[in-house]
Amino acid sequence: MTSPILAPDTPKPRRIWLDTDIMIGMNDKTPREVDDAIALIMALEHPDKVELVGISTITYAEYSYEVAQKILHWYNKTGRSIPVYRGSDTAQDVGTENDATRALANALRNEKMPILAIGPVTNVATVVKTILN
Repeated sequence: MTSPILAPDTPKPRRIWLDTDIMIGMNDKTPREVDDAIALIMALEHPDKVELVGISTITYAEYSYEVAQKILHWYNKTGRSIPVYRGSDTAQDVGTENDATRALANALRNEKMPILAIGPVTNVATVVKTILN
């Protein structure tokens, strides 16, 4: 009789929040960087390492929201629902609550987690300054 092979304990993926100004493909004459889109795609490509708890957008928040939704549709291998929240349209709105700041504050009340702020930190600053203070 053979004994079953026990799989080693696999570490749980790191739960993170992504705050992004994802503007890839924006139809204007200003060159837009691709780093935020690549960061989101890489996180989605490695669900064994990263679990996105939520995504908040900053700067051109509606456009960023739509792009994040498209990338989730194309690359989300797990099929798990990852909420996306519209944040501030400009980096000068520190202190102005919005859907993204409220969702981020709620998530942080439930658990400690890293926030990957790869755009202006307006949403994060608002959470620290007005909501969690």
